[in-house]
Amino acid sequence: MMMRQTCAFFIAGMVAFACNIASAQEQAAKLMVLSIKVVEKTADSDALKILAQPVITMPVGEPFSLRAGSQVKPKSGGEALSFGMDVTGTLEEGRTGAVQLSVKIALGALVSQEDEPDTDVVRTDVFEIRTILQPGELKRIKCSATEWCEVRVTPAQSP
Repeated sequence: MMMRQTCAFFIAGMVAFACNIASAQEQAAKLMVLSIKVVEKTADSDALKILAQPVITMPVGEPFSLRAGSQVKPKSGGEALSFGMDVTGTLEEGRTGAVQLSVKIALGALVSQEDEPDTDVVRTDVFEIRTILQPGELKRIKCSATEWCEVRVTPAQSP
């Protein structure tokens, strides 16, 4: 009798262990592709200017980040100034198949100082977005009168 109980507990434990591994593998294997496009309509014409267009593959539920840019050492001394694109955030899966996106997009550019040769300026625009996305659907989010962000999330292709 004792042997049967021990075997039953052992088998039940192994099944629970196997289920936990399968669940962890499913979660680890659930990769999503986030496509972002930040667009600006120029004031002097109807031309569109793409300010950033990152594509990030990340596991669901894990923080992600992408940095593309550089730094310049200021002429007047001090710490380096960063410019370029910095994207950070998380993507969480909801119960209905939708995903919740929390993203911060920082776009920094050097500003020319022709009249002030000892001055360095980096102008940074920051967009912080919280939204719900349906996988595969494009969502356009207005950020200002002339700027918007297009976001789409799709499941990553399996190898």
